[in-house]
Amino acid sequence: MINFKFNEERDIRNVVEFGNVNSLSIHKAIWNAALYYTQIEPVDKKNIFNTVVKFMEQHYSDFKYEGYVRAINKCINDVKKYRIKNIDSIKITKSEMNKIQSLNDIKKEKIAFVVLALAKYFNAAYENEKDNFYAKISEIFKFARISIPVRERDYYLRFAYEEGILKPNYSIGNNAYTAAFVSHNDEEIVLELNESDYLEIAYTYLNYKNGGYKRCKACGRWFKVSVGKPNEQYCYLHKSTYKSIGEYKTKTCIDCGKDFNVGPMNNRSCRCEECQHEKQLEYQKESMKKIRNVK
Repeated sequence: MINFKFNEERDIRNVVEFGNVNSLSIHKAIWNAALYYTQIEPVDKKNIFNTVVKFMEQHYSDFKYEGYVRAINKCINDVKKYRIKNIDSIKITKSEMNKIQSLNDIKKEKIAFVVLALAKYFNAAYENEKDNFYAKISEIFKFARISIPVRERDYYLRFAYEEGILKPNYSIGNNAYTAAFVSHNDEEIVLELNESDYLEIAYTYLNYKNGGYKRCKACGRWFKVSVGKPNEQYCYLHKSTYKSIGEYKTKTCIDCGKDFNVGPMNNRSCRCEECQHEKQLEYQKESMKKIRNVK
């Protein structure tokens, strides 16, 4: 499945500079630290491994680097080839939306919107205007929230070529498509997409077209408001969790003693935002001092 990321540098800085690792697994935290110390605030190549280890030890009390040597080295090697995505938003123009709605078939419209959203995301992520995107056919139908038997999907997608939604391109490999109606002109913008919109691309379009959807308070994805339940606040992924354990819980800062609120799934935070920031600055100063001493 495609992992849609917009302002990755902001998110990586948020993790490493401010220690916001609460929702990250150990492996994802290692990945973020490796990206930070190789591309954003690079340290000497000889010190990357130790710097990542120090970051992990600072924020994960149960972290023992001996069990993650291979994972850390792999991340350090992999991030060298990784392109950090920095996208503000994806803009949909009036002509593009008119083309989609001219299909007058909700299934076709949703597929067309998915094609457009994918092509424009790949254009922005790789800073080109080729209108190519890579996706399995199963992903296209999943993003569009359309249920069609596997054997019939290729045949059904023929309409996209006949209606000028996709155009043939035989030079870009498997699972590769080229959108045929992306506008590269400076024209009226009717919709802007952010990272949360890509969590439910079809619902993003349906909300634009007809309304009736809300953003989940936990993750930001669009969800359909149930009949008779206009006060719903959470998508299907978070509804049961937040209903059973509440919207937040209160903790006491171990440094200043003040109470602060965290999300219901946050079991790591032990400092308020101000004290966490001060602790992170202290950690950074100590880390840089040790790095300089190593040199």
